[in-house]
Amino acid sequence: MCSKNQENTNIQHRRIFSHMVVSHIAIIIPCIWWIFGSNSGTYASHCIDKIMAIILTMSVMITMTYHYYYECVFHSIEANALIINTLALNMYMLYRGVHYLYILYGVGILYILQLLINGVEKEKCTVNYELYHPFCHDLAGVYVTYCVYLIQFTFTNQDICPTDVNSIDNVLI
Repeated sequence: MCSKNQENTNIQHRRIFSHMVVSHIAIIIPCIWWIFGSNSGTYASHCIDKIMAIILTMSVMITMTYHYYYECVFHSIEANALIINTLALNMYMLYRGVHYLYILYGVGILYILQLLINGVEKEKCTVNYELYHPFCHDLAGVYVTYCVYLIQFTFTNQDICPTDVNSIDNVLI
């Protein structure tokens, strides 16, 4: 769809309510929930949390723009931004103390997502790409919701269940 000789003012784009564009809502809703969600951690964790949420939201916006313009803009950074953000999100979940097993389940979701993307990407510029790639966004939305939920849960879990044995004794006394 895009060519090197095309002027920037005449780039073709999808309809704003096309399935390819609208499917990003599944990814952006948990990002917005993370930005505006409650945070009962320390001031530093609150700041890092909100910065991570904003960066993830910006990444989704880049991807949405990439697909809106028929994969003609941001093509050099879109895939790299998603890889870096996914790695950063998983490292942040480790930092926040999300149990390794839950992170492993998330990696399983990512593996299935990668298989779907690889299968659909082979048919780029075909009708199948337009039909099936938005469902990859839906699965990515499930993954982001899963991660944001686990990150939000670590705040409340730390406040309710102290991890230090001595502090548990103090609570019980």
